[in-house]
Amino acid sequence: MIKQIRIQNLRSLVDTGFIEIKPLTILLGANSSGKSTFLRSFPLFTQSVNKSLREPISWFDDAFVDFGDYDTAKSKLAAEDEGIIFSYKIQRPLSIQTRYHFFDSKSSRNNETNPFTILPDSTITLSFLKDSKGTFVNRVVISKEDLNVEFKVKERDASIEMFVNDEPTIEEDKWTWNYGHIRKLIPEFELQRKYEDKHMLEEPIELEYKVADFANNVMLKYCSKRLFNKGRLSKISSDWTYNKKEFLKILQDSKLTSLQKKAMTWNEDSREFKEIYNALAILHTINSLDAIDEEIRSMYSNCSYIAPMRAAANRYYRTQGLQVRDVDPYGKNLQEFISSLNGNREKAYRNFTEKVLGLQVVVKNNAGHQQIILKSKNGENNMTDVGFGYSQILPIITKLWHSNYSLLKDNRLKFYYWKELFFNTILIEQPELHLHPAMQARTADILMMVLTELEEMNERNKETRDKNGRYPLSKCSSSLIVETHSQAIINRIGRRIREKQFSADKVNILMFEKNQETGRTEIKEIKYNENGQLTNWPLGFFEPNDDIYDSLFDR
Repeated sequence: MIKQIRIQNLRSLVDTGFIEIKPLTILLGANSSGKSTFLRSFPLFTQSVNKSLREPISWFDDAFVDFGDYDTAKSKLAAEDEGIIFSYKIQRPLSIQTRYHFFDSKSSRNNETNPFTILPDSTITLSFLKDSKGTFVNRVVISKEDLNVEFKVKERDASIEMFVNDEPTIEEDKWTWNYGHIRKLIPEFELQRKYEDKHMLEEPIELEYKVADFANNVMLKYCSKRLFNKGRLSKISSDWTYNKKEFLKILQDSKLTSLQKKAMTWNEDSREFKEIYNALAILHTINSLDAIDEEIRSMYSNCSYIAPMRAAANRYYRTQGLQVRDVDPYGKNLQEFISSLNGNREKAYRNFTEKVLGLQVVVKNNAGHQQIILKSKNGENNMTDVGFGYSQILPIITKLWHSNYSLLKDNRLKFYYWKELFFNTILIEQPELHLHPAMQARTADILMMVLTELEEMNERNKETRDKNGRYPLSKCSSSLIVETHSQAIINRIGRRIREKQFSADKVNILMFEKNQETGRTEIKEIKYNENGQLTNWPLGFFEPNDDIYDSLFDR
């Protein structure tokens, strides 16, 4: 699971450093300080991975966010040859099924799978540049402790250079990146061929097999020429580890006598050892790229975004008869979403709104039109008659319910039984708009309640099996990232921590401040202690700067 993110050269975010995403992450700062840029980087990729593109990033989407284009998105403080860079720390083992065993040119491919763990707790970096055709990936870096594997191109159609710890690897074949991918961030590798190549019409050669051959041949250089069963090398490949000391021990304990004898004379800096280590590092990294890409895409595809200014309520809506699966970022389709609920889902939604708002929300149909009705003990009222604030808070409430309750019952989750975790991120800009401070504090309570009840549900599900004897998802987790100017929200979170109703470990406050001299955004992490008090809190943050306001009255 990705729990830390770093952004470089995106608008004023020259370098955020690695930011830890807690269950509740609060973004604070003055206007134009960079906090919206950070939050909107999530829906930027959501709108990119959920549709087919000719390039990896869709810079604008009318339904989500608009960064303009690459030139307007890139920081003016970045050097011309620097790209926009996103880095991720994967904080759990990343496992895939290999699709090959080692083979030689005389043997057939063995398609048996061989499960293993690849670079657990590693850092993934993607760098993006621009040319006349648009945005493209120019660097992919996977690093773990003393291992650093890098793939990079100087231009879009240039050959990919592959490095392990800054040493070039696999130079005989020329590979390029194919940017005609569908819903992927890491592009596909494609072998360069001349137009007159007689194999042009044959099935494309997969990089995994070519690299497997390369690694195979590297190891064969240090084995006896009498080694006929070259499949024995697959044991060394599957036992490879990024830890050089451990891998050297594997070679020195190898049952391939000729290789084992030579390895006994090597150390971690020996040219022969590094040649084998680097070849297998490239092989394992390339075989992990699809899983890495899926990890990043999964995080972004499961993001839900609520924009800062939600749509105003209408007295009547024309009935479209749409079956809507989610609330759009502006709440424009709220009435269609509610109308799409039926049976237990409709009851669950009404119970939820009654629990958190003290009223039920229903949609009434009448002669081709719909009304959003709020039902309470005081009667029924059209939403336009109960104050503008409800039109602003209700899309947030509905999004929280849908993402953390309704989605758990969705049939699509049947496909996640093989996963260790189902994770989503909910991004909310300025939930306090048009709300009384008391309702702002209530909103903070709702955010914490959603996270607490989800955690309680995980505990209940640990021992529960379905009718087929399978355990449900081992853990369903959400992160709420909230950009706010509300002092009431900050104070209510501290109060609940002090009352032991919420844990300080689940909250991270990010203070964004733009340096007026350099134009760079600086980010400071602020924590609650166990008593609900904020550490490193800037005194007077919510107070106006008197010097600025006094100048308006200077004579």
